[in-house]
Amino acid sequence: MAGDAGDEAVAQKKEVRFEEHQRNWTTTAQEPNANYVHPYSPPRIPDLAISLALLVAGCAVKGFGATLVALYVLAALLFVVNDHDVLLAAVAGNDTKVATLLKVFDPKCGGAVGMFGIVAFRSALVAAAMEGHASMVKLLLEAGADPQQGITVGPAGCLMSETCLCAPADKGHAAVVELLLKAGADPQQGLKAGPRGSLGSMSPLHAAAKNGHAAVVELLLKAGADPQKGAAWGPFGVFGTESPLRAAQKNGHEAAVKALRV
Repeated sequence: MAGDAGDEAVAQKKEVRFEEHQRNWTTTAQEPNANYVHPYSPPRIPDLAISLALLVAGCAVKGFGATLVALYVLAALLFVVNDHDVLLAAVAGNDTKVATLLKVFDPKCGGAVGMFGIVAFRSALVAAAMEGHASMVKLLLEAGADPQQGITVGPAGCLMSETCLCAPADKGHAAVVELLLKAGADPQQGLKAGPRGSLGSMSPLHAAAKNGHAAVVELLLKAGADPQKGAAWGPFGVFGTESPLRAAQKNGHEAAVKALRV
C-alpha cells in the first residue's frame, strides 16, 4: 500500500511538472494541441485571424495595409514559437502523459521556432535524452521516433545541427546512449556548426571523453565510433582540432583515457 501511495505521488508530481511546462512554454490554449501537424508547427488560429484582419485593412488602406501584411507574415515565419505537448511532457519526465499523447501524435514532433521550424527545431526525443529520461527515450523510440533527429538551427540545420547522441554523451547518461545506439543512432555524428560542419564539429565520443564519462566512451567505441574523431574549430579545423584521447588527458579523466587506449 505504501508503495502504491509513493507511485501515485510521483505520478502526481510529474503531472504538475508537465502542466507547469505547458503554461510557461506552449503558445496555444488548445488541448491537446489539435492545430499541430507533424513535425513542425503550422500557423495558429490567432495568427490566421490577425493576418485576415490585416488583409482586410490592406484592401482599405492599399499600400500601407499590404506592408503590414508582409511584415506580419515575415514575423510569423521567423518568431512564432510552438512547443508540442509531447515535447513538454518529455522534458517534464511524464511517461504517462507521453504514452497518452503518442496515441494521437507522431513521435517525431517537437518544438519549433519560426513557422515550419525555419529558425530552429528540437525533437521530443532529444529533449528527453538531454534530461536523462531513459524510460521516456525508450517509449519514444518504440513509438517510432528517429534516433538521429535532434536539434537544428537555421533552415535544414544550415547554421547548427546536433544529433540525439551528443547531449546524453556529454552529460554521461549511459542508459540513454545505449538505447539510442541500439535503435540505430550513428555513433560518429554529433554537433555540427555551419553547413555540413564546415565551421566546427564535435563527435559524441569527444563529448563523453572530455567530461570523463568512461561508460559512455566504452559504449560508443563498441558501437563503432572512430577513436580519432574528436572536435574541430573553424572552417575544416583551421583553428585547431582535438582527439577524444587528448581531451580526456587534458582534463585528467584517467578512466576515459584507459577506455580510449584499449
